Amino acid sequence: MGNQTSLTKRACPVTVSLSPRQYIELRGNRRRVLQHFYIQVRPLARALEEENAGRIDILVDQEGRPHTVGNLERELGATNHFVIGPTISFAIPLRADDRTEFFQLDVHVCTPDLFDWQFILYSYADAWCILDLCAQNFGFSIDGTGLHLRVAEIEKTHPQDCLVHLTSDPEAMMRFLHLDANRFAYGFWTLHDLFSWVTRSRIFKRRFIKMTASGFEHRIFERPMHLVFRTEWLPQWVEVGADVDFGSQVDRTSLTREALSFFNKTDAHSDKILQYRVATIMLWKKIAKALPLKGAGLNHAMKSLMAHLQWRDGALVLIPTEHLYYDEVPSFGRDEGKTYVDEIVVPWVLAHWREAVALFNRSGSGGSTTTPLR
Repeated sequence: MGNQTSLTKRACPVTVSLSPRQYIELRGNRRRVLQHFYIQVRPLARALEEENAGRIDILVDQEGRPHTVGNLERELGATNHFVIGPTISFAIPLRADDRTEFFQLDVHVCTPDLFDWQFILYSYADAWCILDLCAQNFGFSIDGTGLHLRVAEIEKTHPQDCLVHLTSDPEAMMRFLHLDANRFAYGFWTLHDLFSWVTRSRIFKRRFIKMTASGFEHRIFERPMHLVFRTEWLPQWVEVGADVDFGSQVDRTSLTREALSFFNKTDAHSDKILQYRVATIMLWKKIAKALPLKGAGLNHAMKSLMAHLQWRDGALVLIPTEHLYYDEVPSFGRDEGKTYVDEIVVPWVLAHWREAVALFNRSGSGGSTTTPLR
């Protein structure tokens, strides 16, 4: 992404810090070259981190003329390139007769129909990573395709298929998050200006900014901009993002309700829940039909399974304590399909239903568990 440290090796053997005049001149020259190959070409905001001062980022969309990366390298005057995901990074000599100093040109190839959205996401990308970390705590997600809402009722059992797409309109997203779109369009000259803008969002809470992380989050946390934000800027502004600040009373439930109304997604949200509730009913009916029981014995076994069967990390397990909420009960939607239920779920239940009954009997519920078949 633009304005963040590359996650791989750099294309350039040596990058120089470009002066404002050099940056504008080189960016303009390479933009004109790219316009021969792409229909939409738009430079991203200049990186604010010192270590990225030798890099130019440009977003492109829709090929206007067939070409290869080799064609681009030659026309751009580059000596080397590498490709990672949708980004092509070129090493370009600062002067044609000198191969000791280079600047890096990152060409980001946009997903079709998402040019405006990905333009704002690639611009000041680490800032959007900060906002996404906060958004996750309110049940939202910001990614390369738009702003999404995670449906709480099915998030535990279907984390990969619980999203409702809210918008890919940057201005609508900023209005909802209480971000100043005009200030963003104007651009930021310092990290302080950028951080001040980010932290004015109503979803920003300093308690969501962890001091340590692992896995993918670790790669985000250790990038220069995020590191400066966490270890230098935020400690200086102790009142920013405190619970007494902007929208301190906002919680996930109220923000979900507002988002569904704001983006007109109430029906999509309800349909997503209904889809899985119907799938749940069909699943339990199929299990009931497969169990070698009838009458009271079948009812008792079904209540036992409903009380103790849970879907965790992609596997069925029996938990010692009973379910308290509907969303803890396994359900299966369109992605798993009939074959998955028939070949994996039902055989597993047939092999473990007696264990569920034993757990249920030990709990002393006597059939008090609420059934999700309602």
